[in-house]
Amino acid sequence: MEKKKSELRRLLRVIDRKNISVTEVIDLIENQKKEGANFSEKFNLIIDYSRSLKEMILAGSYDWSDSDVLKENFIPKGLVGKKVDVDAKIFYFNKTVKNRDIFIAMEKEGYRPANLFELLALGEAKPDLQKKFGIFALHPIWSCVPDVSRVPALRFASGQRRLFLYWFTTNWSRHHRFLAVRE
Repeated sequence: MEKKKSELRRLLRVIDRKNISVTEVIDLIENQKKEGANFSEKFNLIIDYSRSLKEMILAGSYDWSDSDVLKENFIPKGLVGKKVDVDAKIFYFNKTVKNRDIFIAMEKEGYRPANLFELLALGEAKPDLQKKFGIFALHPIWSCVPDVSRVPALRFASGQRRLFLYWFTTNWSRHHRFLAVRE
């Protein structure tokens, strides 16, 4: 009984600290219990396309970044010099999932896969988030050599916040999470 009271006090502290409602917590728990539930965490992000890729990486204060990220300039056409306000969401499936299913789930909810700049904006705005789980941006998919494709990712490894390119795979494990933005 004492353990349950202690856990309840801890839950209430988290609810208060995170400023979320009890209803949101209940919804989250109920959704997590469903097999393959789509966990969601939503954010409002401002992407400043007037900054260079290097400036955005520096603003994120990563302990390590993959040098391959800087080899290309991946600013979406028509956005150079603009600041864009987007609604973003992290998709989590809690099961092994195929690329096709990720894209379908995002589209069904009115989202598209995030790009590198949107991922960097998240890393800057929420630097501790990647310490909890790896976050992947599935657009664009970069082919660095024939038959090898990679996507940008934020992860925490060896005590470091890292920005790197991760192998694009056909099946993603239950541990992966994917950033998307509202279309």
